[in-house]
Amino acid sequence: MQVMTLNSSTDTFVPLEVYSQSSSDFLTYTNSEFGYELDYPSTWSKTETGNPGLHVIITSPFESSNDEFTELVITGAESLFIDLDLDAYTELSMQSLETPNFKLLDSSKTTLSDNPAQMIVFSDKNEFGDDFKGLAVWSVVDKAGYFVMFGAEPSKYSEYLPIFEKMLDSYKIDSKLKEELKLELSFEEYTTHVDSVNEMKFQFPTEWNKLDIDSGGIHYIITSPLENYNDGFSENFVIGTEEIPFGILNLDTYSKMSIQNAQSLPNFELIEEGDTTFAGLPGYQILFSQVDPTYNIKIKSLMVWTIKDDKAYFIGLGSEPEKYSAYLPVFEKILSSFEIGQFEQPLKASIPNWIKTNAGWWANDAIDDNAFLQGIQYLIKEGIIQIPETSKPVTGSSQEIPSWIKNNADWWSQGLISDDDFIKGITFMVENGIITV
Repeated sequence: MQVMTLNSSTDTFVPLEVYSQSSSDFLTYTNSEFGYELDYPSTWSKTETGNPGLHVIITSPFESSNDEFTELVITGAESLFIDLDLDAYTELSMQSLETPNFKLLDSSKTTLSDNPAQMIVFSDKNEFGDDFKGLAVWSVVDKAGYFVMFGAEPSKYSEYLPIFEKMLDSYKIDSKLKEELKLELSFEEYTTHVDSVNEMKFQFPTEWNKLDIDSGGIHYIITSPLENYNDGFSENFVIGTEEIPFGILNLDTYSKMSIQNAQSLPNFELIEEGDTTFAGLPGYQILFSQVDPTYNIKIKSLMVWTIKDDKAYFIGLGSEPEKYSAYLPVFEKILSSFEIGQFEQPLKASIPNWIKTNAGWWANDAIDDNAFLQGIQYLIKEGIIQIPETSKPVTGSSQEIPSWIKNNADWWSQGLISDDDFIKGITFMVENGIITV
């Protein structure tokens, strides 16, 4: 958190004693993303920054033609991707405030919207070299950090303090202030994956990341890209198989055992269960909630399974509860594409290791897009990189390379994704005319 002073462009001068007005002379700023609101004097100027974390800057008008300093209040909130208590968040906040001229004058516990909070009083210099005195309050609520900060000329600090205290008293954190999340997901490109060893074939969004893990019966974890800066959780699908233990011959018995195993998950709560179909076979599904042990947040999950011969096949969706309905159609599309049977494995891409170096250079902007595209185009024509044949026609030449392809190149150069996943991006660029062959 940084204290900033803005020069107001207003020509209106307001005497300081005006701020003894009633609350009817105050306006309300509401942040619907994090669910908080703050009242501020109607004669002050509000600037929404558009920046993550620091949402709004509220500045006082000049008191006279000789006034060159605008007192201000800044407020914001940030998602905390790890579980921090108030003391840990205070330590991080203090580190962000420390500058060569920062001096801590006082520190004490307080409350913010009836939540435990930390308050500090400090002095510092702004970006123009002017001295100012500040007061900051922050709190941690539902894995988010909320803060309000006030800055004034040292000689006027005590006069403006009642105004800030009035604003601070109005501060309210309430989940009811949050707008209902409306996610419109559009994943038009889907990649088909064939696994001849485990006798399955399915599709998944091309922009998503497929991890091959083969651990505990799970063969693949497919994760969504993060939606924005504040998104700390990737929705995911797990796909796997399990050999049927001796004596379990039917779906009902296997389903009872699977539900019993699921009950060992942290804070497991069964929402509903019932019969379904999976890959054209009788199946069973359960909808439940749990707490993700890595992020310590509540997750809503849907798990579907079926049995064929001596093997169980399963697929599951894990999502933040408020996003579940938005991601469910993606899950349903993957589910409907799922096939079980004997499939011929596609020709595996063969890429020399030295190409990884070029991909890493490009991902880190050591070489430009044109150099990367020309290099890949040459390697395809020479047969050094082999991509699967595609029936999709080229839609025209365009040098707009999606950011996820550059991310893939970086991950591939570090060995974090497979050759096939890297080829997926190259295939996409061929199909869409970014690379012409």
